[in-house]
Amino acid sequence: MSTLSIYRGSEFLASGISHDLMRFVKKVSEAKSKAEERDHIHSELEYIKSRIGLPDVSSSKVKEYLIRLIHCHMMGYNVDFGLIYAIMITQSGESIADRRVGYLASTLFIENDNELAIMLTNTLQRDLQSAKFQDRCAALVAISNIRQQEIVKAVVDLVIINTDYQKETVRKKAYIALYWQLEIDPQLQDQLLPILEKGLVDKDPSVLGAVIGIWRNLIKKTPALYEEALPAIINHLRYILGGKLHKSFDYHGTSSPWVQMHCIEILEIVQSAGLGSTSEIAQIVMDTLRAAEKGVDASFAIIYQCVRVLSKIPSHYVSEFIEEGKEPFRAVQRFVAAQNHILKYLGLRCLSLMDDEFWNEEWRDGKVISEAIAISNGDETLVDEAMHLIERIATSEVIFNIQENCLIAMSSSALQGTPFHAKLCGWYAKQIEDHCTDTDWYLELMLQVIIESGRSLPEKYVDDYCARFGSGNVFSNQL
Repeated sequence: MSTLSIYRGSEFLASGISHDLMRFVKKVSEAKSKAEERDHIHSELEYIKSRIGLPDVSSSKVKEYLIRLIHCHMMGYNVDFGLIYAIMITQSGESIADRRVGYLASTLFIENDNELAIMLTNTLQRDLQSAKFQDRCAALVAISNIRQQEIVKAVVDLVIINTDYQKETVRKKAYIALYWQLEIDPQLQDQLLPILEKGLVDKDPSVLGAVIGIWRNLIKKTPALYEEALPAIINHLRYILGGKLHKSFDYHGTSSPWVQMHCIEILEIVQSAGLGSTSEIAQIVMDTLRAAEKGVDASFAIIYQCVRVLSKIPSHYVSEFIEEGKEPFRAVQRFVAAQNHILKYLGLRCLSLMDDEFWNEEWRDGKVISEAIAISNGDETLVDEAMHLIERIATSEVIFNIQENCLIAMSSSALQGTPFHAKLCGWYAKQIEDHCTDTDWYLELMLQVIIESGRSLPEKYVDDYCARFGSGNVFSNQL
């Protein structure tokens, strides 16, 4: 495509990128060697260094220069000279877009011991008190990406004040900024945890969802913190399950699925640590599973996460639900029976988490599980999961039941001669050797496996089998 065609293209025209920036990126991207790339970058840096500090350069032009410097920085080149200009545009940028680019460049370029940190601190303090919520948002996003402890300590009080701001967007970003400040300086825990706890009762669902994600990370590191957060988290999960959230929070018919995931993950952490009320956790997880079992897309992840939690709950709690006719693992059936590889794998993963006593008879005989082998078309991840599950329930009857699906996979011309084919043939032959109790079908099935294996089985093993067959000494665990 010619340069003129690129400039006339709708994507370029809509991007707001200047011709100079486009030419720079294109020139660097098309460099034929590292040396050529370095020459282009150094030439560009020298040009920017000579232009960016001129008195007649507009704010928008400085923004463009900074974008080019960010590009160079991401490619590993030193752009320290640009920090002062990045901070300056955060102070005097003509538009919020200019100042946001300045903040982005500042957080990327600044070092821990940089003397210019005080200038950036002053700008942050100013914007955190601005009458424009866009300025506050820009400053809060920058704070979330700053790792300098002295800056954190200088602005933490103003960030706390912003958690009470009238705009929900500002409150959400303020809580996220507090979390990252806590990560940088753990000594702020006593000061910040009560503020983050307050976020769990925020009136706006989007803010509350962000705060729940923060508490998920905090509880993952320190499960004992659950006491402050768990009641509010369970209440919000029940609120979601009750269909009380606005439809704008739906994703393919599932209400706020990512927040549901965070809530269930928190319950899993608490249950794994032996904390909280097991009966309460089991009940809310069951309610979540019931609500998600007919959903699609994001609901699949919720179902899997619920099964993970139920697998860690003592079996007598789960048995109580079965006795009440609630069938906690009914939702897994649709995945186990699916023909789609991803859904099939999800179903097998759920089975691997579940206690055997909760498997239904259809899963126990091995046929449904072995379908994954027949439809795999060489998908080793899917087949490995099926193999592990079959080994877990393997008996002479199960190995006999799965023969049709295993032979279908072995006879596939697309797989023959591949490492996967050799692995499958060797695995099934070993299962026959280990679990067979009937001489007649052992001889017939082993012969079929050897025929379908072609040259995938080791010659020594085939010779050994033939020798045993001729001598009448059929059963021998030699593989």
